[in-house]
Amino acid sequence: MKPRALHLFLLVFALAFVVRAAWIDRFPPGLWMDEGLNGVNAWRTIHGDGFRLIYPDIFPQMPLLMWVLAVVFAGTGPSVLVMRLVMVAMGSVTCALFLGAVLSVESRRGRAIALCAAFVLSTLHWHSHFSRLVFPTVCVPPVACALVWAMAAAARRAPQSMGRKGAWGAAGILVGLGFYTYYSWYFFLPVVAVWFWALRSEPLDSPDPSASRSWRGDLLYLAAGGGLAALPLLIHYVLVPGDLTRRVEALSLFDNGLRAGFHSMAVNLRDVALMFFLRGDHVTKHNVAIPLSPGAPLYGKTGTPVFDPVWALFFVVGLVRAILDLGLRDGRARRSAAWLAWLVCMSMPSVVSKTDSANTLRNLGATPAVAWFVALGWFWGCDVARKRFAPERRRLAQGALIAALVWGGGYQVYKAWWLHPRVPGIARDFSSLQARFVRLCEPDPQGAVYFVPTYFYGHKTFEFFTLERKDIRPLDPVALLSREPGGSERDHIAVCTLLSPNCAVLEERFPAGTVGPAAVVDPSLDKTPFGWTFRIPAQSLLPPDEARTEARLLGLTVER
Repeated sequence: MKPRALHLFLLVFALAFVVRAAWIDRFPPGLWMDEGLNGVNAWRTIHGDGFRLIYPDIFPQMPLLMWVLAVVFAGTGPSVLVMRLVMVAMGSVTCALFLGAVLSVESRRGRAIALCAAFVLSTLHWHSHFSRLVFPTVCVPPVACALVWAMAAAARRAPQSMGRKGAWGAAGILVGLGFYTYYSWYFFLPVVAVWFWALRSEPLDSPDPSASRSWRGDLLYLAAGGGLAALPLLIHYVLVPGDLTRRVEALSLFDNGLRAGFHSMAVNLRDVALMFFLRGDHVTKHNVAIPLSPGAPLYGKTGTPVFDPVWALFFVVGLVRAILDLGLRDGRARRSAAWLAWLVCMSMPSVVSKTDSANTLRNLGATPAVAWFVALGWFWGCDVARKRFAPERRRLAQGALIAALVWGGGYQVYKAWWLHPRVPGIARDFSSLQARFVRLCEPDPQGAVYFVPTYFYGHKTFEFFTLERKDIRPLDPVALLSREPGGSERDHIAVCTLLSPNCAVLEERFPAGTVGPAAVVDPSLDKTPFGWTFRIPAQSLLPPDEARTEARLLGLTVER
């Protein structure tokens, strides 16, 4: 890579990293349960379970993200900050890979459009926000961008050369790797086919008449690489087919028949189309909610759209330009078809699933194509200004277009840094209550054992925060009241909540016990303490048989 090109990649990576890493220790505020699940899976990978092809806890999960986190945890130990920084790095690398892909397939339009597209993806709230969250879907865009870049590089190789065969085989390995990222990768396979057609139909360097006769060999090496990389997972699906079908069945639209399913798909398609301009993902963990007056009717989804009006205009103009390009008789038609296929196919996961559509989480694989169309619309505007305007007006128009592009990027960063962290209830949505409960269980200097209600103990957020703790157990009334085996003189600490009468019962039964000084407050309850602890001295604990009888008499609650 030439030094100047390297500087461009480093510049894009740096911009993307700053946008994603700023205040990462404060936002997101907590750890979403699904994020905690992925962290637990990664920790278990290096502490007994080993590297698995499918992580089946709660619902089947693709393994690539868990493998990456496991390798990192092996060196750093588990923490929320480490996980989020891994995701930030992955999202930033995606922007650099996207720059490389655009430069490779759109070299005739120059660096300006590639840098514009990379700027859009680097600042885009949709992609930057999810680059902070611990989800397998974040793995889809980098693999997709690397694959298109690799296919473009393979198409440049001399026909029939070993280097060309190896390059197509390497691209195929990336196709196979995609199966380990997220279920939406299956929707990218038609995009791979269209890109193969587009790139193979127009060799990018030194066209050779014999190239057209070698497409079968190129396709063979691409398929062989993909099949080889995906083979272990395919074998697993043959042996355990439920790991492939269970998640799909859970999201099926056709539980109530074909007619209802197709109607739901039409509604989802409308929501996905409108999420760019009118309203977006209504899940506050994903997006900025739109404040509504009490009693106001909800129309569709209520989140903010992906774009402000300026970038929305660029996006629409880019779509129009690409559609017009389809009528050309050169490589622009094929490349436009490939970008359109990327946008349409990677938007489909929200169309064909029944929960939270338009779901920007599920559609994250579409973000590179979305960024491309914004850049194409901006580039077309610059091109029109260059061709149609006099020099004085041309400079003014191009300056205005550059200012509009930067303004749109600034608005996206404003959403990520200011608006989204201030969404009402955002801390609760990120399971901050479960995270605060961990503070009640700070390691005790005297080695006391904590007994936590099963609702919190079994929550993946709480489990991740206490992964390496041996002094925390689920609340079992008999174990709570029983003396430690082997003569150990350890106090027992019951974690109590406002939803159960345990504390009052324990205070009456064990007058020598003490209520802990720390408490968890839920702001939605007018600062009323929601959780606290009660310490039972070791000398007050009961023999096992007596504890069993006493637990029945006291009627302690274990679920809350």
